[in-house]
Amino acid sequence: MSEPTLVSYTSIRRWLRCGRAQEFYLMGRETPIPGRMLAGSVFHAALCRRWVKPEDDQEEYIRIACAVLAKGEVPEGMRLEHWNGQVLGDAPDPEPIIGAYQLYVRTYPTTPALVEHVFERTVDLDLFPVVLWGVVDAVDAWGNIIDYKFSSQVPDMAQLALYAFGMGKPISNCHAYHLCQPDAVQVIPLSWDEETLQNYLHQVVRPVARALRYGVFPARTDGWWCSEKRCAYYSMCVARRTI
Repeated sequence: MSEPTLVSYTSIRRWLRCGRAQEFYLMGRETPIPGRMLAGSVFHAALCRRWVKPEDDQEEYIRIACAVLAKGEVPEGMRLEHWNGQVLGDAPDPEPIIGAYQLYVRTYPTTPALVEHVFERTVDLDLFPVVLWGVVDAVDAWGNIIDYKFSSQVPDMAQLALYAFGMGKPISNCHAYHLCQPDAVQVIPLSWDEETLQNYLHQVVRPVARALRYGVFPARTDGWWCSEKRCAYYSMCVARRTI
């Protein structure tokens, strides 16, 4: 049997935005990482550390993490799964991160059963072997999959659906804790049904898995993503939009 092709929500999203960016990422092309863009990573690290190391002061961790980013280094306990490269010597403001952390803990204080849980599931798409994998922020005591969102952007239903499917749980068991405004957290349940999920698997995951398998990485220069501000690989891409 041939080796399986690993597919994650992040790789699907990146390939759909621009195949060339996904190719650069897989090649390990390094890019400068603006430290100020890592506020969400600091927030996730602090929230997960709260459950793993409840005796630690996580607000102090947030301040220390931002200070470490300012030195161009990666703080202890923080994952940079979406990036290749060196952190630039700038940093996010720790106070909004602390405010969001306090809000989440105050609103949802229950300790989850699982934290940063890695899942893998083999997907039957009438192809070569495909393994869907990902990292779930938390699973509560009732089996609900939780994804914490620091950004005010509405969560992508596809991410929640793939998490539920990847862990073999009903799609009704997946929620995003969404920071909808500075002083409120909203629970957003997954709105897909089983038919929508199956359509996504066959119409989106299947062609992306095939493209990753056979090295098909088309550049997409017709969208807002193709810009120096949005794409970390813009300066090294000969196919970039120059208008």
